[in-house]
Amino acid sequence: MCSMYSTKKNRYYLLSNNLNFILDNHSLRTRAEDILKTKSSKQQDSKDSIDSKNSKDSIDSKNSKDSRDSIDDFSPEKMRQLIHELELHEIELTIQNNNLISAYNELEMSRALYFELYNRAPVGYVTINSDGIILDANLTIAKLLGIEVTNQLINMPFTNFINYQSQDNFYFFQKNLFATESRQCCELHMLDQNKKEVMVSIEGIVDKDSAILDDTVGRLIINDITEEKRILKEKQEMQAQLFYTSKLTSIGILAAGLAHEINNPLTIIMGNIELMEDDCNSSLDVNKLEQINKIKNASIRITSIVNSLRNFARPDTNHLEKIDMHKCINETLDLVKEIYKKENIKLEVCFHAQNYFVQANIGKIQQVIINMLHNAKDAMAKNKEGHIKIVTSNNREEDLLIEIKDNGIGIPKENVCKIFDPFFTTKDLGKGTGLGLSICHAIINSIGGTISVESEDVFCTSFKITIPRTSI
Repeated sequence: MCSMYSTKKNRYYLLSNNLNFILDNHSLRTRAEDILKTKSSKQQDSKDSIDSKNSKDSIDSKNSKDSRDSIDDFSPEKMRQLIHELELHEIELTIQNNNLISAYNELEMSRALYFELYNRAPVGYVTINSDGIILDANLTIAKLLGIEVTNQLINMPFTNFINYQSQDNFYFFQKNLFATESRQCCELHMLDQNKKEVMVSIEGIVDKDSAILDDTVGRLIINDITEEKRILKEKQEMQAQLFYTSKLTSIGILAAGLAHEINNPLTIIMGNIELMEDDCNSSLDVNKLEQINKIKNASIRITSIVNSLRNFARPDTNHLEKIDMHKCINETLDLVKEIYKKENIKLEVCFHAQNYFVQANIGKIQQVIINMLHNAKDAMAKNKEGHIKIVTSNNREEDLLIEIKDNGIGIPKENVCKIFDPFFTTKDLGKGTGLGLSICHAIINSIGGTISVESEDVFCTSFKITIPRTSI
């Protein structure tokens, strides 16, 4: 850059000198022509007239330049030759001057184009010395860091804009760059002026012939990859969720097969229990009858769990049917209540709804209820005694209202509006995908319902689901 400005300055001085020389030649030619005219009109007695000049004119004549005296002594032919040579030289200088003006204009255009390409480039350009001090930067990297002018970056350590997590990465990057003088690449977490994190990729090379300094410098190309990393993360989470869904599908198929295999011997057991019950009723054996009733109740429970598992494992479809929500809730609780009981979580239901039939897909509704219960259980992980309450009722339009309330840790106010967003989760890494509630929201919306949440920061969260009722 400095070399460009030096060339521009030298050409400017040369242009100025040429212009001055042209003006001097023009003045000299004009004087020569005046002298030539004067010589042709002089009379023979001019010599006497010159001798009679006063002393002041003599002193002025002595102080005249040698060049003027020599021109005055030129013959008319010599004077014409001199004028001709000056005219030729003036033409040559005019041509040279026009070439310099054209070169100057091209230089200005190149300079403007250089600044346009350098400062408006889609990537950031930074020049640093071996100590990591910024020597030059373009507008792209300045804007990325929230700085309006590049001058504010000059002479600042590049590490001032690097997150503490990436300081070591940049240290080894810079060390290897100047030690090996070979191309180096790395990815860093940078911070803009407002401490907002920006993910960048950096490619560096060493320049030994820098026009800025006589010292060796590093040229860095910085590319903003924040959006690219965000998309990649979402893609990985989506792939993980697809794998998880595929795994659940396999488990569902396996569960359906197990339910079918378990149901066959259960039918035989229930048939024999009924025969034994008839014999005991005939013999009036009260003790045996009581034992048979216990076996019968246990078998009925197994049958209920198997049927619920088979319904839940059915492949998802968009087929809607009229379902009894109270029955659906009970069947879903049969699947999980023993698990919750072991974790000291009490499940309570209060069915107040008079109209509890809805048009929906039973498998998807069970998925919504289980997701809600699962989130409630996670929120009560630190509670000694957890409590989940499911209440049904009807609103003025006779729509079915389902409220699922727990006494676990509440949801912070700033997160309430984001909990239904895909991939949003407050759980630790590996414990949640952030898709459960978004799936619940999509399922309820698909049948014309709504889902909302009310929560306090300290404790208590309540999810409210509204589903349009259908006639019995």
